[in-house]
Amino acid sequence: MATIKYTLATDLDKYLRLIPVGETAEIPTKMVKESSIRQKCTRMKKYGFLFTVSAIGLATSTKVTRLK
Repeated sequence: MATIKYTLATDLDKYLRLIPVGETAEIPTKMVKESSIRQKCTRMKKYGFLFTVSAIGLATSTKVTRLK
């Protein structure tokens, strides 16, 4: 599982594209809110990308898994 060191909401789509299929990345909530991540993942469905977003059991980060 990869943890990003820095990110901006504007670079989030670039970062999400770099996640390998089947891999999970952990994004700190301080950098990008969970709602912004969910919104970006939903918008990327148009381009053929599929992600799951989960914050269950995590206090300070969000897990993003690329499925397709």
